[in-house]
Amino acid sequence: MRSPKLLILIPCYREANNLKANLPLVCDYIIVNKIDCDLLIVEGEKIDETAKIVKSFQKKYSFL
Repeated sequence: MRSPKLLILIPCYREANNLKANLPLVCDYIIVNKIDCDLLIVEGEKIDETAKIVKSFQKKYSFL
C-alpha cells in the first residue's frame, strides 16, 4: 500500500465552476514537481456538481 508523505486538503462549497478551471492546474503542478501526496477535495454540501467534477478528474489523476 502506498503511503504518501503529504495530504493536501481542499474544502469546497459551491466551487464547481472554479474546480473545472483550477483543479487541473493543481494536479498538473503536483505531477510536474513530483510531489508524493494525496489530494482530498471535501465538499460542504451537495448543492452543485462539485462531486461529479472531482470524479471525472479521478480517472486522470490517481492521487485525487
